[in-house]
Amino acid sequence: MVGGEQVPWPSSLARGPHGWAQVATFVVTGLLIVLVAVAVGDQLPHRRASSFAVVMLTLLGVALMLAAFRVDAAMLSGGRPATWHGWVHAIAFLLIIATGVLAPLTMAVAVRGDPSWRPVAVVSIAASALFIVFLILPWGNATFLLAIVTLFGWIAAVAARLATHHT
Repeated sequence: MVGGEQVPWPSSLARGPHGWAQVATFVVTGLLIVLVAVAVGDQLPHRRASSFAVVMLTLLGVALMLAAFRVDAAMLSGGRPATWHGWVHAIAFLLIIATGVLAPLTMAVAVRGDPSWRPVAVVSIAASALFIVFLILPWGNATFLLAIVTLFGWIAAVAARLATHHT
């Protein structure tokens, strides 16, 4: 609850008295994901799917940065955005959902058949499937949180692969 209103989490945190912290979290997290995308681009097998995977991961990072535009008052009760920053936030949310499904799937396609990437391929397929399942389940913020944790867990697995294998 923020100001007596039920607001989607974590976007609602940007509306509270310490909203700057959530705004900064969106920006920093997005930048870090873009950095992971750049690093992974140098390590993936040379395929067209690898380029697409890097683009999807980069778009995920950009979408998180755009989510830093605060959700507006019209959206507090589930309404449509009424301001330009509300629209940017809403579009960013949709982009996060789309890239949250597509980035892991394209990563799995990009690394298929490469033994050194096999664990990432498996985790990528599982992450995409779980992300979809958690978004579909009707448990509100609880399953949305699980979807986000799944997505960030996948990003951590990709980053761990980068940290432990050098080509």
